[in-house]
Amino acid sequence: MEMEDRKALVRLVHVAKHAAKFCVTCGAVTFSDSNCPRCGSAYLNPMRDSRYREVLETLTGKHSCNGMDADELRKVLDFFKTAGFEPKAPSSPKAVTERAERKARYGLMCEIARRAKQVLGPSWMVRVRRFVQVEVLKDDSSDLEDCSDIELRKVIGWINRTEKYARKE
Repeated sequence: MEMEDRKALVRLVHVAKHAAKFCVTCGAVTFSDSNCPRCGSAYLNPMRDSRYREVLETLTGKHSCNGMDADELRKVLDFFKTAGFEPKAPSSPKAVTERAERKARYGLMCEIARRAKQVLGPSWMVRVRRFVQVEVLKDDSSDLEDCSDIELRKVIGWINRTEKYARKE
């Protein structure tokens, strides 16, 4: 459990590092997009690696997260939170599952397009759309986006069978 906690802390520190800005006027670390909350200056630059290492060295005596324990990482994270860093709440398991399903669905649609171009030739889009309308959804206004995952697998199966029969001839 300790190792997972440490990994999560390192990840948060690195996210904060990439989001942090450095005020050129007063030297403050901030997460503001417009002006420095300390002095009001509009001259904010992304935090350079050298400045980040200075912060780590000042807070923990180490110049890298690699050698820090969980307490030292919390100290660094607390510094960034004080400067305005607000870590996002972890995604709910349902949201993660939905995102994975959308990604898989998009991947399958891209695979259909790639394989259809190879197998069906230049008119692949018309042929796939017609197959979906006639054989899968049986609706004249249907397209790949309207298909369920099972129906998308039917489309890729049809493309694979078409290629198999073309090779036999």
